[in-house]
Amino acid sequence: MFTNEADSNMFPNIHPLKEGPISGLGSQPGVVMFTNEISNQNIVLLDESESQVWSSNQTEAINNPVIQLLDSGNIVLRDIDNDDEYLWQSFDYPTDTLLPEMKLGWDFNRKFDRYITSWTSSDDPSTGVYAFKLDYRGMPEIFLWRKQVIVYRSGAWNGRRFSGVPEMKPVDNIDFSFVVDQDEVYYSFEIMSESLLSRLAVSPTGMLQRFTWINDSQVWNPFWYAPKDQCDNYKECGQFGNCDTNASPVCKCLKGFEPENPQAWSLRDGSDGCLRKTDLDCGSDKFLHLRDVKLPESTTSFVDRNMSLKECEAVCSRNCSCTGYSIADIRNGGSGCVTWVGELVDIRQYSAGGQDFYLRLAASDLEDGSNLVPAIIGTTVSIAVLLFIIGAWFLWKKNKAWRQWKDGKGLEIVDSVIEDTYPADEVMRCIQVGLLCVQERAEDRPTMASVVLMLSSDTATMRHPKTPGFCLGRSSNETDSCSSKQDGTFTINQVTVTMLDAR
Repeated sequence: MFTNEADSNMFPNIHPLKEGPISGLGSQPGVVMFTNEISNQNIVLLDESESQVWSSNQTEAINNPVIQLLDSGNIVLRDIDNDDEYLWQSFDYPTDTLLPEMKLGWDFNRKFDRYITSWTSSDDPSTGVYAFKLDYRGMPEIFLWRKQVIVYRSGAWNGRRFSGVPEMKPVDNIDFSFVVDQDEVYYSFEIMSESLLSRLAVSPTGMLQRFTWINDSQVWNPFWYAPKDQCDNYKECGQFGNCDTNASPVCKCLKGFEPENPQAWSLRDGSDGCLRKTDLDCGSDKFLHLRDVKLPESTTSFVDRNMSLKECEAVCSRNCSCTGYSIADIRNGGSGCVTWVGELVDIRQYSAGGQDFYLRLAASDLEDGSNLVPAIIGTTVSIAVLLFIIGAWFLWKKNKAWRQWKDGKGLEIVDSVIEDTYPADEVMRCIQVGLLCVQERAEDRPTMASVVLMLSSDTATMRHPKTPGFCLGRSSNETDSCSSKQDGTFTINQVTVTMLDAR
């Protein structure tokens, strides 16, 4: 017997029908029993007047049927002589909760989809508006739906975890699995300790939550949940957009793209996404390596689990419609190939734990980006070397150069051989950044991230540099210390020398 009442602490909470409370049963106890109609054995539910209110509707006849409630919570109908084959099982019809050993996904042989749906409310177990369903197309992943609208996706399974759940790390005594073969595609988990209870549920408000049972307090404790931030919202930044919760605003276009709707973008609405700045040219296109990202929606992708990353690049490069590629399985150094065509949507940036993705760009767009960092590093190193030489030269020239900078004559330190072949504003910016990097006080010097920003942006704000470190022991008048003739200005040499003296 069981009642038709809801209790959030029941484990499991058994409701034979996904449609919710059984009509006609009310809050009265129900009776589970067999019926032998036209020689077909079924599990049926009768009310107190012995009227049938529900049936398992299985059509295969068996000689010796038995109903069994397994330790897992699964109610099964099977032949008494066959422990392995079930004619019907309650785990095929989950309501709002996925229990250990339940399968969330597709059985192709039976053309049967198993998914969880929310309750209407916390005290009404009738079917709500949210459903967590697996899409087996392309690179399979699981979507959270609100009626007919996708609100969140897990990202594809990468061999260890879902691409969109970087915090999904191995947990003691919980074994996560994702099976893809010709017969079925499903996600499941197994508990390896009898002392641990855990379940995954979708709430009436559309929250996916994993709970673990705390025996001392007799409550289900939240262990994980999603969606958890703005970037978990499906297509938050549209096509070819990248969502980053550490940025403000969170949406930015991928390199080589620009906002499709600049006005909405300026108002922090990135849902219209981005457009390419430069059309692709199949023969000369290159790939930009993006790190630590949630891979794009992959239901329209193509998967080959036997390719190497190098082969994957070649396949994508030859296919002029291919817009990006990645490895399919991150285990053991990576294997398999996933390629995308058309628009790339629902990409987000993680600080760590994301995956590598290779984005197709016009060669001219990639050259701008690929040369940016080396150019900055080269410029920074060159500046450092230049400043070292300038430092020595400054001392030799009795600090005239520092005074030239302060007097707005910094360009006079440039070799006259170069003449007018350089952009003056960029040279002045490089000199100013270089001087900021060698200020005497370490706390005054910019970080490398700030240096990169200042060298790569024409609009970045820069402070006026203070006294360089080659003029130590400043006088009270700091701004004039290198050019002043006061006795307080001097250099200090703290180098020690070891002399060898034979005995």
